Amino acid sequence: MIRVQVVDDHALVREGIALILGAQPDLDVVARYGSGPELLASTVAADVVLLDLYLPGMDGLEVLRRLPPTAPRVLMLTTVGRPREIREALNAGAAGFVLKDSSGDELAAAVR
Repeated sequence: MIRVQVVDDHALVREGIALILGAQPDLDVVARYGSGPELLASTVAADVVLLDLYLPGMDGLEVLRRLPPTAPRVLMLTTVGRPREIREALNAGAAGFVLKDSSGDELAAAVR
């Protein structure tokens, strides 16, 4: 079972992702957060974090940079994948990017 944390400032997006991934037999959404500081303060164990790139206050790149080396793999979640931000996130340790217009099957495959 792959344990997933979802970080997005839009409740509808968080809940939608949780429903999509929760319907998969091998994926379990163990936490949902509306901000980066919530994730950074979390003690919930996970294998993958879906982290929105554009969060208010502390954006996803800053959150990614503050995660400890032992943190789960991070997939950046965004509506727009700008080349500069993609490079920055990958250099900061992101495992990849998922665009918000991806299908549920594509999202689940990216998490796996």
